Amino acid sequence: MVARTLPPAQWEMLDGTELEDVWKHLDPKTARVVVIEDEGAIIACWALFPLYHVEGIYIHPDHRGRGRVLKHLMEHMGAVAESEGVTHVTTGCLSDQVRELLEHFGAVEVPGQQFTFPVAALTGEV
Repeated sequence: MVARTLPPAQWEMLDGTELEDVWKHLDPKTARVVVIEDEGAIIACWALFPLYHVEGIYIHPDHRGRGRVLKHLMEHMGAVAESEGVTHVTTGCLSDQVRELLEHFGAVEVPGQQFTFPVAALTGEV
């Protein structure tokens, strides 16, 4: 078995793994994909990437459904994100209405539940 960091030019090799729907959305400048290979075949993989999370979208009830406020809010958030060099963001969803909006803008659901834990746990320091 060999462990290595998979170069972005080879990320298509992740098709058929848990990362097959994710790798296309990773920024090759900042993401790293670690694979374990056995005789040239990927038998394990894991991705590390910076994550920008947008959360707390709110529009006053008197201004919902008109589109103009949402469009203005999204355009400005997009400009802020781009000014920071951000290419993708993550967010949560609690309603079908928000899901439809996210899907309209090309959002892809990340499978599973999300957790956070210290990196030291990976190295056995915790």
